[in-house]
Amino acid sequence: MNYNTAMTEKKHSPLKIILFSFVALVLNFIVAKLCGFGSFLFMDTVFPMALLFYFGLLPALVVQILFNVISAFLPMFITGNYNGAINALYGLAGVAIVLVTWLFSRKKEKFCISPLYTVLYLLLASFCAALASCVVAGIVNNFIMSVSNIDAEHAASYEKIFLSLFGSGILPFIGLILGRIPVTLCDRIITTFLGFGICKLVQKIEK
Repeated sequence: MNYNTAMTEKKHSPLKIILFSFVALVLNFIVAKLCGFGSFLFMDTVFPMALLFYFGLLPALVVQILFNVISAFLPMFITGNYNGAINALYGLAGVAIVLVTWLFSRKKEKFCISPLYTVLYLLLASFCAALASCVVAGIVNNFIMSVSNIDAEHAASYEKIFLSLFGSGILPFIGLILGRIPVTLCDRIITTFLGFGICKLVQKIEK
């Protein structure tokens, strides 16, 4: 079997999609939580990426949305404090990541011409998804800071560095986007390649 035919799509049963999606959701929580201790990376899209490459857009999008919703509202439900409900809007960045990556992976015949082509495609998808995520998150952050009447202390540490270089007006908004690019790009490259690797591993096991 050559490289191109190894990546062609095949039919999957609904039960298999549901089972794999549930496992991916659970594992995504575990990985994101473990990487949240002492790591600057998010690592919250590894398994949605794996689902995207393996099943396609819909399962990946559903799992990513469920992950974002549960991550945002479960702590509020447990504590009874819903003051931070607006932060759930950051989940839109995850949705943007899945959609942009899908734009690159949906045409298997172009995506899998050769291993080198696939690596270049994954890098390009990572860069574009990172840019989309940064723009969406920057818009959300700027919106939250404006409606909540809070200052730049709300921003992450890597954003504050860029915010300190800009003045008032539109420039802080640009700072919020630029401040996210280094971390987000690194996160996107790692999670995209991990997701693709998991997909390939499952395909190899199934042979």
